[in-house]
Amino acid sequence: WKFGVMADTQWKRNLDGHNPGTVAVGIIDLLNAEFIRHGVHLVIQVGDLVDVEYDALNGDATRRTMPFRAAAAERLYEAGIGFFPLRGNHEASATAADEFVSLYPQSRGSGDRVFGASSFSSPFATLEGLSYSSDVGKVRFMLLDQFTRKDGTSYLGSSNNNILDQQPWIEAQLASKPSDGHV
Repeated sequence: WKFGVMADTQWKRNLDGHNPGTVAVGIIDLLNAEFIRHGVHLVIQVGDLVDVEYDALNGDATRRTMPFRAAAAERLYEAGIGFFPLRGNHEASATAADEFVSLYPQSRGSGDRVFGASSFSSPFATLEGLSYSSDVGKVRFMLLDQFTRKDGTSYLGSSNNNILDQQPWIEAQLASKPSDGHV
């Protein structure tokens, strides 16, 4: 298995017409083309899918930007490549949490875009599909969400330190990985 990793894809301006809302679709398209060219099987994006959760570029507080990022992954899906994102601090709200699990059902092991990933797990219901692990070949990947949960709660009222109550699940996932595998 070949894996690709993508970091922040937020963009503050849309000078070239390839960055709708605050999503660097122009750059994402270039990265996607390279992932396809190199025969990657799965891409993980580690946070900051957008710059602002609503279309700040056009001053439209009702137009959400995460759908732009989700649409930019279509080229990977069409090439048979899995895309597994993680929220970052730029999409940390409860609204974004709900939106995320709707846009990326593969994070819960649902839909037709899991592309060989199996054994999906999340620490508990309010983090289902936000913090998640899955096995791909002999690799278990774990994506740990630390932001406001789907129901608006957080660990001890923190907006960005929600990992502590996930520790038992993290330890269980590490302990139960395939003996000849990696995390």
